[in-house]
Amino acid sequence: MALNANLNESVDPCHDFYAFACGGWEASHTLPDDKMWYNNFNILDDNVSHALRISLSKNWSTSDSNAVTYASDLYKACIDEETRNARGVTPLIEMLNTVGGWPILGQSGGYNETEFDWKDAFVKHVIISKSSP
Repeated sequence: MALNANLNESVDPCHDFYAFACGGWEASHTLPDDKMWYNNFNILDDNVSHALRISLSKNWSTSDSNAVTYASDLYKACIDEETRNARGVTPLIEMLNTVGGWPILGQSGGYNETEFDWKDAFVKHVIISKSSP
């Protein structure tokens, strides 16, 4: 039983109950350098994250759902630092220009605050980029 594996039966529970109840777990798990605490929920989270990374890194097939293909493509794009660094901010600037620019960058490309509708800008971006909302 997993609970028994976490016990340190060499400690008298009447003397130090915490060491008795948790000593086995502490002895078999080391605190990662980047964490202030570590427990079974952290281990589960790490395992799920690892499984997701492996799953999303695989090439998707035509039988996969749209959600799987979109998630996989998005993940691969996010981790592709080489392409992202080579392209720089140019794709973002181009996309912003297609919806009227971004005034904070000094772009006026047709932006008019009184006439701007974010829904129209979003639809325009989806159509131009041929992406899915």
